[in-house]
Amino acid sequence: MTNEALIRTLKELKKRALLIIPTDPSEIELKKTDTKFGGAPYAETGDKCPVCAACGEKLTFVFQFRDNYDMDLKPSGPLHVFYYCFGCMPIETADEGQWLVKTYKNPESAKFVETSPNETMEIVPSGVTLKRDFVVPAFDFMCELNSEVYDLCAELSPDDPHTAYEEAAKAAGAIAPVCSSMGGYQAVVQALAAQDCPHCSKDMDFFVQIQSEEDINLMWGDLGVLYLFKCHADGSFGMEMQCY
Repeated sequence: MTNEALIRTLKELKKRALLIIPTDPSEIELKKTDTKFGGAPYAETGDKCPVCAACGEKLTFVFQFRDNYDMDLKPSGPLHVFYYCFGCMPIETADEGQWLVKTYKNPESAKFVETSPNETMEIVPSGVTLKRDFVVPAFDFMCELNSEVYDLCAELSPDDPHTAYEEAAKAAGAIAPVCSSMGGYQAVVQALAAQDCPHCSKDMDFFVQIQSEEDINLMWGDLGVLYLFKCHADGSFGMEMQCY
């Protein structure tokens, strides 16, 4: 039976996250300001598709999302539109110009104008299902965050500590991050990602992670993850991509 002390600790560690799950593209008619992957990005009069500062090719529209979602999953606040150069494959904020988060403070479907982004990746246009859940840190990095939890799982199940951790997380009412999500904990591939604001040098907050989504042909290297960070002092974004 799972150790009660482990469950109590995970209950204390768990955080709320908004899970972002791509839907079957045929199942939903998208509004121009909806949270979505691929297709036509939100844009307004005078906008042009951004180009990569390194190779000069148009950036690919990947994903757009709102600043906030209430408990009923109703979006509010600015709309953020994320573009990326899959030709150059930038991996961090230092490669700014090869990726872009474009923010619209007051997005409205009536303001939408069509642009022609690059389709190098050919991401399948898809809406999303949003779901709130509690998440805990990925087990492989608990040794850095809480060594007692890591050691206890190894004691409970020396041959399969991951399963012991997953069972304890479930008993605590949480899951490890396994899909694209906003808030909570990172689904770490290599190491915990972190960014400093390039303008004010303050620590940026982990904001959104975009997982590789094979069903819609979105791939970061070999099944990697892309993390977006936000500076709440000046609204700047940072980016890091990790893959296997």
